[in-house]
Amino acid sequence: HLEQIPFPFDLFVSVASDADSIVCRRAFAHLPRVGLLTISVVPNRGRDIAPMLCTFRRALANYDFIAHIHGKKSLYNNGATAGWREHLLANLLGTENQVRKIFTLLTGAGCRLTGLVYPQNFHGLPYVANTWLSNRAMGQAWCARLGIAFPSGYFSFPAGSMFWARTDALRPLFNAGLTLDDFPEEAGQTDGTLAHCLERLLALVPEQAGFATAILRDPVAPSWSPWRIDQYLDQAETRLRSAIDAPEVQIVAFDIFDTLLVRPLLNPESIKAIVAKRAGGQIGEAYSKFRALAETQAREKAGRDVDLDAIFDEFASISGMPDQTVEDLRHLEEIVEHDAVSPRQEAVASLHYALEQGKRVVLASDMFLPRATVESMLRANGINTWHALYLSSDTGLRKDSGDTYRHILKQESAAPDSILMIGDSEHSDLQIPMDLGFRCAHVLRPVDLARSRPHLNALIESTLDRSDLHAELTLGIIVRDNFAPLSFPHFDPEAFALPSAYSIGYSILGPLVLSFVQWLAKKAKEDHIERLYFLSREGQFLKTVYDHWTSHQPSATASSRYLVLSRRAVTVPAINCRADIEQIAKKPHFPNTAESFLFERFGLEPDAGLIKKLTRHWPKDKPVTVQDGDITQIKPLLRALEKSIYAQSRRERPGLLRYLERMGLNQPVKSAVVDIGYSATIQEHLNRLLGPEIHGYYMATDTGAAKVSASHGVRALGCFVHLVEPNPEAHALYRLSFHLEKLLSADDGQIVRYRLENNGEAIPEYRTPSETEQQTRTVRAETRRGALDFVDAAVATRHTLLDDFEIPPDLVKETYKIFAENPSASELEILRSLVLDDHYCGRGLVS
Repeated sequence: HLEQIPFPFDLFVSVASDADSIVCRRAFAHLPRVGLLTISVVPNRGRDIAPMLCTFRRALANYDFIAHIHGKKSLYNNGATAGWREHLLANLLGTENQVRKIFTLLTGAGCRLTGLVYPQNFHGLPYVANTWLSNRAMGQAWCARLGIAFPSGYFSFPAGSMFWARTDALRPLFNAGLTLDDFPEEAGQTDGTLAHCLERLLALVPEQAGFATAILRDPVAPSWSPWRIDQYLDQAETRLRSAIDAPEVQIVAFDIFDTLLVRPLLNPESIKAIVAKRAGGQIGEAYSKFRALAETQAREKAGRDVDLDAIFDEFASISGMPDQTVEDLRHLEEIVEHDAVSPRQEAVASLHYALEQGKRVVLASDMFLPRATVESMLRANGINTWHALYLSSDTGLRKDSGDTYRHILKQESAAPDSILMIGDSEHSDLQIPMDLGFRCAHVLRPVDLARSRPHLNALIESTLDRSDLHAELTLGIIVRDNFAPLSFPHFDPEAFALPSAYSIGYSILGPLVLSFVQWLAKKAKEDHIERLYFLSREGQFLKTVYDHWTSHQPSATASSRYLVLSRRAVTVPAINCRADIEQIAKKPHFPNTAESFLFERFGLEPDAGLIKKLTRHWPKDKPVTVQDGDITQIKPLLRALEKSIYAQSRRERPGLLRYLERMGLNQPVKSAVVDIGYSATIQEHLNRLLGPEIHGYYMATDTGAAKVSASHGVRALGCFVHLVEPNPEAHALYRLSFHLEKLLSADDGQIVRYRLENNGEAIPEYRTPSETEQQTRTVRAETRRGALDFVDAAVATRHTLLDDFEIPPDLVKETYKIFAENPSASELEILRSLVLDDHYCGRGLVS
């Protein structure tokens, strides 16, 4: 493998004995491109990491690039990772061409220099290796020492510690002042040593220093996940029940939090932030300042794990707050903890299954809450039966030290192999009980499964960095309800969440519409709007969500009505002059027949008179195309048809005005229309036709809305995008709004015009939905069901956790951007199954 390096290099070799030194010198001296060959006998401490960061530290600091490789035997796991070394070497030094490709990465230009290159995890390595496991406490200390943000869940690093790197990217480790004495003597340790900790820092340090990391995809056993999460998904469906069914298993032990019960949070510690916010003022500030310290000091004083009473006794002592205030805070924390959880349904079903199979079921948790509170939480979420409950707040013993498991073995008088432990913690629920001989089944936390996906990982990280409870709860609700299941028959790693219409509704449409509705309710109140008119067809669902949300918010002041209008239905009745006709014609039109153009834009029927004029003023079979408002070619035809257009306008105007009158738009009530938006065309024509000013609130507006606002002295406001210039740089909510229009469009046919009957009634004329349009109703219904379920979840969160909870507009803008710009193949298939009527622009039905 070293012979594949296509340019001169120096080689540093560490060995444990003089005999090994002789063997290595004989082996490496013949390498054709090796320059300096340094072989050092090093005490067998710190394995491959210590020689690099200690023995050769000063010499290596003078190089620009380093390749780090080693013997990598991993004898402890009985051959389970056989081939690991070969995998790493083949990817790093397999061929000269491979090495050249790696140096293309290391020397290439870009927004960030690549500082580290290493292979994707070996397929035989368990996915849980991409966590801290037994190295968490040491990792926290070292991250603090090096100024690195501590990753609490899964993260990428070169498992096996072989890589190519820029020396500058690792310089903080070379400068850390490590000595061989810092590393323990070799004793066959499988985890938890300084070397294991530093191995996990190898990718964190370059990232902190501003370098990018490149992970080489495994060409032999490819996986979409650098952590190999596909291992988990491949076995998830049958794994738990088959493990429970094993005849040797007599006891099934379940972890509680994140296994049976889940929270709508990305970080469980954010519960404390919710408590502090609800306490408010100086009390909330004191809680934030002293709560964690009180728990730490209470544990230190007791020399064991403690319960909530001990924590708040210490809190009272530290804070000096009155007893009643401390007691109220303690009670508030219990309430928030209790109300935050919901059942992880498939895990709860597994517990019930274990009971049905006659297994003894025990629950075990490292938790400070009192037994009565935990039992109440369990029963409130459908868990009513178990045989024993082991809480660290009762026993003082913790799972993460192994003491709880030893206690369970003694109390249950059971052999380790007769107990199946099911839990989410890779360290406490998997690594430790496995080392003690327990059988184990791991369930991924919803947030870790979400973070394994390319689209969601960065979004979750940025949300956590914001320390914004509203953003965290929004994304937490999405993560909880998409990724709480234990099995995923259809899992698309490229999708935003799950590949279903329901999930698109829950994860994309629901948050977006609710954020808009929350903004809308506030703006209407600020602007003293008394009545909101939601424009068909997209406004139908917007109104549904508005009514649902405001029914829970007594502060909302504007009532809602559904206004069945379209551009076609309102523009023709408003025509008064040639300029009006030309303005309608200037709207974009894709190539289609002149007959279709005149009917869709002006309502002119293709009768004999129209055909005769067409023959004179427009070439037969020539399509009408309008781009950038250029109607030069069609102007002669429009002028020839002016009288017919005016006559059609006069025919349609009475019916429209009667409908608008019936809807109360002529009343002296401060009103506004609501729609997805853009140029505020319908709002403009309503202001031309009616006396009272009509304002407008939209998801997005372009510069055309500013003209409407200026011409009529009304508001035309965009929530997410306001007065944007129509160009390729515009936000995805404007530039890729067609997806949103399809998701929001109603099942009803498009309104064409209103006809005034002899009895004075305004009768609507609709375009009959085609069979193709009708076939999309099932998909649209699923999407809306998902969106409304999200709204319900948000209402519940506001009621139980945060009474001012709102969906942050910038967060949903980002989620829509991710979704719209990079839909997966499965999401595209769903979107394409929705068709939209766009006859007005000449495209007919568009998918």
